[in-house]
Amino acid sequence: MLYVHPDFQRRSVARALLQQIEEAARIQDLRRLYTEASITARPLFEAMGFRVIVPQTVTVRGEFMTNYRMEKRLDTPRAP
Repeated sequence: MLYVHPDFQRRSVARALLQQIEEAARIQDLRRLYTEASITARPLFEAMGFRVIVPQTVTVRGEFMTNYRMEKRLDTPRAP
């Protein structure tokens, strides 16, 4: 999960966090990152190289919400 306090949104905080997550994943030789992104988070993840695998509808406390199962392949070697 990735959340940024509203006072700090639109300041590249989420982008910086995702870059750190990706670097840590590469150090561990992981080949894929995945998320279930909300409608509002989807553009950020797409800008960071994730692609939608499938949209899905989830139910939380009787409310239906759409989110997107997304992934990013880490097939390229990490920077030294």
